Amino acid sequence: MKKSDLKKLLVEIAKEKKLEAKAKKEKQAEVSALMESLVEKTTKAVLKATKAGGSTPDKGEPTNEAKEEKVEKFFKALIRGDKSADVLVEGTDSAGGYLVPDEFRADIVDWAQDKPVIRRFATVFPMKGKLLELPALTADVAVYWGSENTSLSTTSAEFGNVQLTPFKLNAIIFLTVELLEDSAINLVSYLTERFAQAIYREEDRKFVAGTGSGQPTGLSQASINSVDAGNAGTADQLIETYWRLSQGHRENSVWLASNITLFNISKLKNDNGDYLMISPTSGGLPTIMGKPVMEQNDCGKTVYFGDLRFYYIGDRRQMTVKTTTEGAGTFLKDQIAIKVTERVDGKLALARAMRKITNW
Repeated sequence: MKKSDLKKLLVEIAKEKKLEAKAKKEKQAEVSALMESLVEKTTKAVLKATKAGGSTPDKGEPTNEAKEEKVEKFFKALIRGDKSADVLVEGTDSAGGYLVPDEFRADIVDWAQDKPVIRRFATVFPMKGKLLELPALTADVAVYWGSENTSLSTTSAEFGNVQLTPFKLNAIIFLTVELLEDSAINLVSYLTERFAQAIYREEDRKFVAGTGSGQPTGLSQASINSVDAGNAGTADQLIETYWRLSQGHRENSVWLASNITLFNISKLKNDNGDYLMISPTSGGLPTIMGKPVMEQNDCGKTVYFGDLRFYYIGDRRQMTVKTTTEGAGTFLKDQIAIKVTERVDGKLALARAMRKITNW
């Protein structure tokens, strides 16, 4: 073949490709125009229906049903190893777990408002990092009388420093594959309640009896002024503890004691033969000296009385969830282990806001 013939052939091929590209582009433009027309018609139809008294779907806050559906889809996708779990959450944590949907986390937090004891009365601080430093007043401002032409006395408030470092707390639940596949029960409500109970029961335990090593620092570790009951608590000791707490802290104070201790306290009477602990006639909490009594079974033989607003809780609530079907017998039993992890810390910021009776 001559050079001139080859050149002509190449030119013809180029023309054909150009025509094909043009035709493809025109077809794409035609499809785009059709889609735009469809969107425009749909929009007009929706607007027309709205003006006629109809309504459009609410794209704001999801309904409870939508929330439950989202969480259920999340767990099922997670268990199946389906990548659709990715689109139901913001992302994954550094350890390979999935950040739980906000709806699930919010339900757990809501559950915690009523059930646990310490968190119910404590001051909770959201944490944005690994360390939260908070000032705690150790000595209040003083005032002085003065006279004309004399130097004014000076005063200052003394502050301590409370550091909260979140510790990791894991809650694990084992479910059968059949339960998750069939979903005969309300799966979301079931998981929410089970995880909430596990997390906040353990939290509450450490807020009272925690050592501060790898866990929150409980009330038991604080330097609280105390009276030793010598294994024979009396009504007088309760009354003394009440009045020895300063007036400012008494106003918002509560009593904390275990079931056995409260059983013994409930039998105590004053000089008039009236029971010191008053049981509510309809709902509410029992009271001693007019202050609420809370049963907290990690108190042991100690009775606490004070203003729990000065127990600080740091919530680094980056709640994550992981699942596995291997290990711990899950493979043999055809089970799925679901683990939820949170990070939290707690510490009493002001010891003089509390008093206690030991060895009741």
